[in-house]
Amino acid sequence: MPNDKIIYSISEEIVRFTFEVHVKQNAPAWNICFTNPTAGPWKTITYEMPDSSIKIGRYEREEQRPDLILLNKTKSACLIIEAKDEFSKICSTDQINKSFKVFKKEVKRFQSCTNLTNYLRNNLCFIDGFLWYSSDKKSADIFAETYYKETKSTTPLICILINKLPDNSLSCGGSLFFAPKTDKNDHIISAFQELVLKRLG
Repeated sequence: MPNDKIIYSISEEIVRFTFEVHVKQNAPAWNICFTNPTAGPWKTITYEMPDSSIKIGRYEREEQRPDLILLNKTKSACLIIEAKDEFSKICSTDQINKSFKVFKKEVKRFQSCTNLTNYLRNNLCFIDGFLWYSSDKKSADIFAETYYKETKSTTPLICILINKLPDNSLSCGGSLFFAPKTDKNDHIISAFQELVLKRLG
């Protein structure tokens, strides 16, 4: 009987791709507008519809960009994600500030795309996202505290952890955070639930 298991090692590419597969299989309400694969078609940001698409933007070759951008039309929610293969690479203050600048730039890009804003029923709300490989569920809480302390952001935050199961398959878990002294938003909570991520902790 042939061995149909795929041999892999954890990398940023594997982490990102695992979450992409999860979204496509389990979260149909979320559309992947942009992905940043190694040596891949990374230039264009597009929202795909059944019969057409909306071009949101295009990156220059040396332009800083996130690793994933997802859009949920029914919730008018946009999730912008930075991905790394391990916690130590994503939690440094340098990386946090670099990612935060990219997030702010993407917010302006999406808000200025009139074809998209006219298509959506409500004003677009944004969520900062970070994705990494870890079996330590507490790392999401640690990261969220550091992120809000460093950036002073008031934007909701989603931390997504990729974890290896006993059978060597990979699983996606996640937590939603709100900035200190801000109210929880039921609209954002509902959008997060539609990502169908296993609860951390």
